[in-house]
Amino acid sequence: MTLYQEEMQRAVHKYGCNTSFNEDTNLLEVTYNSQPFVNVTANGYLSYSDKILSAQPQREIFTRLLDEADTVREYVGVYESAPQMKAKDVNNYRKFSAFGDTVLAGMYSPKHGFMFCSWKQSNDGTYVAHGDYSPNYLNSKENFAVRSGLINKEKLFSREEAEELFKCIAFARGNCESLTYTQDRSLMCLMEKLQNSYPHMKDDPPAFDETEEMGINMKLSLFVKNQDNKRRKIMYFSSDPLDRYYENLMMGVPNFKPRKSGTIIFEVKETAVITMSQVNLGVSRIVPNRLILTPILP
Repeated sequence: MTLYQEEMQRAVHKYGCNTSFNEDTNLLEVTYNSQPFVNVTANGYLSYSDKILSAQPQREIFTRLLDEADTVREYVGVYESAPQMKAKDVNNYRKFSAFGDTVLAGMYSPKHGFMFCSWKQSNDGTYVAHGDYSPNYLNSKENFAVRSGLINKEKLFSREEAEELFKCIAFARGNCESLTYTQDRSLMCLMEKLQNSYPHMKDDPPAFDETEEMGINMKLSLFVKNQDNKRRKIMYFSSDPLDRYYENLMMGVPNFKPRKSGTIIFEVKETAVITMSQVNLGVSRIVPNRLILTPILP
């Protein structure tokens, strides 16, 4: 079995596949649900039959295996032709790339597979420090690019930032009724791009919980005292100071409709208990003796 096949054998197990090596054909045979799925050639390419793509689960796994094979061929190919590191303590690593004072290297263990690391190194490469180790090649390659200055860190989303952005996009798609078809498609493509960059979001898409949703773009209507009982002024505002404006509420006018659905707080007298009316498309609901905050989308 070649190094490419050994690495693919480790990779396919993550997707519930099993493997066996056929010594007659020199192929790594991969099965899914006990059925033949794909074969891995000696140089890390996949051979398959179109029949395996007839069901959705198989198609999704096959797409991921293609990505895994591309990655394996990249780092194994670099490893096979890479020179050893000069630094004495890490000479079991092979140097993949270097830029400035930063170096990316990898080592292979028959038992555990690959380990990758980026270091800061001396000018002659005989001393390294501040190693950042990972068994994930793509993460190590990105880390090397950022540490060396090839990529500006400020232009990248961290895992946490990507998850928050994904939540916001998903919330907008599910709740913003004014989105056009084109806008919705653009947001969907952005979500897919985030999932491709952070595959864990495909298996477990992040989403706001109920508490977080209640805090999104909270807009309230506050009573502004007016001595004239025939006319009252309501202040309707959001957390965005540029989105604040006033609405007039006329006494005795049924089904008052603000510019957007929202919450109106009434106070008959200065000493009266605050009550609330939920106003949405002209329909009011009086809730006495308690104050309810309602999230309103833009």
